[in-house]
Amino acid sequence: MRSIRQPISLLLAGLTSSLLPAQDLDFAPLEAAIRAEMGQLDLPAVSIAVMVAGDMVWSKGFARSEAVGGEEVSGETVYRVASISKLFTATAIMQLVEKGDLDLDRPLTEILPDFEPANQFDKAITLRQILSHHSGLLREPAAGHYFEPGNSLADLVHSLNGQPLVYAPGSRFKYSNAAVSIAGYAVEKATGKGFAEHAQSAILDPLGMDASSFARDSTAAEGARLGSMWTLDGRRFDAPTFELGMLPAANLYASMEDLLRFASSCFLAEYRGDDALLTENSLRAMFRPQFDSDFIGIGFFLDEFQGQRRVGHNGAVYGHATQLFVLPEKGIAVACAVALDFANGSAERMANRALELVLAMEQGREPSEWTQPVEIGASSARALAGRYGDADFWIELQERSGQLIEIPSYGLPTIYWRTGEDYAFHSFDRFNAQLGARKLRTAEGGLRRNDSFLPRIDGEPAAAPDRFRDLIGEYGWDHNVLYILEDAGKLCCLIEWFARYPLSELAADRYRMPDGGMYPGEELRFERDASGAVIAVTVGALRFPRRAVGGDAGATFKIQALHGPEELRKLAEAASPPIESGDFRAPELVDLSQALEGLQLDIRYASTNNFMAMQFYPRAVAMLQRPAAAALARAQETLAGLGYGLLIHDAYRPWSVTKMFWDATPQDMKDFVADPSQGSRHNRGCAVDLTLFRLNSGAALEMVSGYDEFTARAYPDYPGGTWSQRWHRELLREAMESAGFSVYTWEWWHFDYRDWRAYPILDQPIR
Repeated sequence: MRSIRQPISLLLAGLTSSLLPAQDLDFAPLEAAIRAEMGQLDLPAVSIAVMVAGDMVWSKGFARSEAVGGEEVSGETVYRVASISKLFTATAIMQLVEKGDLDLDRPLTEILPDFEPANQFDKAITLRQILSHHSGLLREPAAGHYFEPGNSLADLVHSLNGQPLVYAPGSRFKYSNAAVSIAGYAVEKATGKGFAEHAQSAILDPLGMDASSFARDSTAAEGARLGSMWTLDGRRFDAPTFELGMLPAANLYASMEDLLRFASSCFLAEYRGDDALLTENSLRAMFRPQFDSDFIGIGFFLDEFQGQRRVGHNGAVYGHATQLFVLPEKGIAVACAVALDFANGSAERMANRALELVLAMEQGREPSEWTQPVEIGASSARALAGRYGDADFWIELQERSGQLIEIPSYGLPTIYWRTGEDYAFHSFDRFNAQLGARKLRTAEGGLRRNDSFLPRIDGEPAAAPDRFRDLIGEYGWDHNVLYILEDAGKLCCLIEWFARYPLSELAADRYRMPDGGMYPGEELRFERDASGAVIAVTVGALRFPRRAVGGDAGATFKIQALHGPEELRKLAEAASPPIESGDFRAPELVDLSQALEGLQLDIRYASTNNFMAMQFYPRAVAMLQRPAAAALARAQETLAGLGYGLLIHDAYRPWSVTKMFWDATPQDMKDFVADPSQGSRHNRGCAVDLTLFRLNSGAALEMVSGYDEFTARAYPDYPGGTWSQRWHRELLREAMESAGFSVYTWEWWHFDYRDWRAYPILDQPIR
């Protein structure tokens, strides 16, 4: 095998492998697929590298410059590779096993006497169980966990003392960052060195992984900057860059080329190099299925790819998603990284495509065609929208900007794209690499999903049980929010932004995760203060403090205005609306209370009951341009047939009022007010703020947030709250969008009429 320390530029300059001449390696189809996927799924940056027969034959970076601040990326760009770190920890353990310094099957409490979990089972924990995720330990430790900056490994291990095991050791697979961190602590005890120091001297330096480190340095910091976060309700923000305390489980910084240098040490038979880290026997032991699982070895995940044994691992950490695949008998490996949180489906899909292309070229055949999917379209997606299933399992299909999104009762969302055949849709999103095609079509009374029939779930949801009311809310940190919500009469947990799990009720304030997913079997316990208020929830050993979000139901949200009323009025009087050019329609504002029968008005800006606590209108009136008013009448007619009416909070708004809102609002809340230099759709008479009320009682419906609440609860796709609140929010959205309006990105109550661009900005006062 050629030296893996040679610069990639030399390897690509004309070297040949024992399998493929360099001139026959055509990665143009893969490059085209990557660029297309980046555009369709809004990926900011991707790096990928490919090794064939021990040679790095292709390495490339892709970036949307506006998404990464103009930085260039390549195969040498450093990423946080997260749980791929676990392969290095497993390798360090096996090196010590080969030396006789550690034993995979010796009780761990004999190796680490200061590790004292509450083991209620008649079976000891071993390093073999830890490295194959069969220890029964919690996923996260109480100290040094995924959600906050870390402590020492000793602190992490000791924080697990006294914590009961979730499952009996060796009985079942349960992924655990805490467990692998303990393996790293065992390395420290066996070598007398810190884990990062030992990994550097025993693994990284011998392999020439010069850009990689478990300890944060300037190179690592450079790579960590690339990461960005996203949420289900549409937010994007820079990823946090703090160090993780669980170094051995998730804190490695590495380039894709460096990961292939490690991969080369995992090759078998004729592809083994002189500087392999482990004996072939040790590698084969690591690639052997452990316990009752056929997909996990010692450290490595196991599967087959096109008839070839494949080993590897993926990684997910704030702002970074990575995948390493190795075909050990073929001397082929791929490493791929995406600079976006929870985009592991994309990283795996690109790595799969690279493997497929290499194997096709090796076998002298054409690779299978990679057809980029196309959007389903709004009309087709809306035709399928709805909730289907039963109390134990259901899916909710939603139309969002021409896409069809499946929200399941359990697990991760799926986005469907059209694949050509009528009613055949393919999962294509950041989460899932290859769920495959599904045939979805409406049928009498429900949905046919491949060969299964799911009955439609119709009707207004029941109110959430009273005992859930003070538990529902947000917990955790800005960079990682845990939501407790209600759905179909069950309390649910949405954790790490995207993973949704229904909870089993054990007792008052005690619940349990299902036996699957990211935190299987772990208990949730709600913590109350002396007054009985809920102040935190603990998942396993991990405490999430309660977050203050918005106010009580029905309470009006208030801001601390930057200026007083008189100063705001002076600023508005001294300014003028922006000058526009264009062939605008003549304004024709109509009074909605006269044009539409049965409306309710609660015009907040005609009183002091608003976010500014200041009166802006002399009387309660709501006006829209005539075509927008006609569209609103269509929405009202649809809703009236279901027993609901429209309650209007605001419609046409003079430009000078928009100016006062902007000048008064703090910078971190300006997403919720329009920039007067651009004008508002309200100023054009083409936007309306509204909610629902019951026709039979006149009572307004409770939504996830109040009107003009400047918090994340206002977002149209905010995932928290109760099923009833979300259901009514979705009902309002469907009726308004079907009538020709679109919801505003940050406010569930704000809808813009589709022809708003045809009307000029107005500053006509309300009299």
